[in-house]
Amino acid sequence: MSQDQPKPEASGELVSVFEDGDMILDASAGYHSRRFKVSSHVLCAASNVFRAMFGPNGKFRESRELRTADASTELYVLPIEEDDLDVLQIILMILHHKNSGVPKEIDFEKLVQVAVLSDKYDLAVALRFTASAWRGRWRCKVNRTMSGSDSLADPGYENWLLVSWVFGEAEIFKRLSEILVRAAIINEYDMLDFEDDDLIVPDSVWCGVATKRDAIFDSIFKICKKRLEELEVGSEMGPLCLSYHPSRDLREMCDAFQLTLLKRRLSKAGLLPEDFGRARLMSINYLRDTFISMANQDGFLHSAHADCDASKILRDEVLNLINGIQGLELLDFPSRGASL
Repeated sequence: MSQDQPKPEASGELVSVFEDGDMILDASAGYHSRRFKVSSHVLCAASNVFRAMFGPNGKFRESRELRTADASTELYVLPIEEDDLDVLQIILMILHHKNSGVPKEIDFEKLVQVAVLSDKYDLAVALRFTASAWRGRWRCKVNRTMSGSDSLADPGYENWLLVSWVFGEAEIFKRLSEILVRAAIINEYDMLDFEDDDLIVPDSVWCGVATKRDAIFDSIFKICKKRLEELEVGSEMGPLCLSYHPSRDLREMCDAFQLTLLKRRLSKAGLLPEDFGRARLMSINYLRDTFISMANQDGFLHSAHADCDASKILRDEVLNLINGIQGLELLDFPSRGASL
């Protein structure tokens, strides 16, 4: 351990979670440590992860050392590092049915840590009912988001995304992942990023967000490129001008004007084909606001060409695409406990 890292206490307080336990979890978090006397059999029954670590047929080092300790007079001690010793203690109390040590309510930060440990140790099933009761208090913090807000959740509650993923709340997960798809950017390290540094996003969910985001950008760029090409070469039916003026020359002039106007607006927004690489760094919300800001103008010469505004037509097509964005389906990105 380097000198810059905090050293845990040599021996923290002993919490006898299970009086007849056969092992000690020696947990450390920064400068603090706490030892928990637990039953390896209870842990194995609650979690496939623990079963692989401590089970009688386990091939991991912990399993072999535990079997060796069973033949001695000393309890097996397993050192572990966790972020929150209080949350770990609460979870161990639940697993060992020590309800007197389990609070009826916990704050949201503790709930997030419960989700982290549940995913780490595959405990979502074992914690199913208690975690459901705890979540009820904090569900109101995403109600506004579920009603159409662009925020991931009320400030300080953005990690509802992780909680919903771990404990299988499909509707909340879908809505929050949709907001993430819309709001994510590409940072200076060429990585997907979000404005909240404390947001915890599982790797599989990040991959899903990135894939969906890329597909939406590809569709938007395809729409922009197609509209420019149509104005440049016209269609098989002739000019795109909607005025139905008998003069083909006048309608072609309208198309030329609309092409120039559209190029100017797209250039200003960084959305010409040669700028697509830079535009992809921005969020979909940024593109949405950019297209919304494309003001309506009369098409050319007089009001007969008002409906020819290529910027308005493009804007409406892109906004229809963006407004139809859906979030990720939890079944496609399940956590261990998402099928609860």
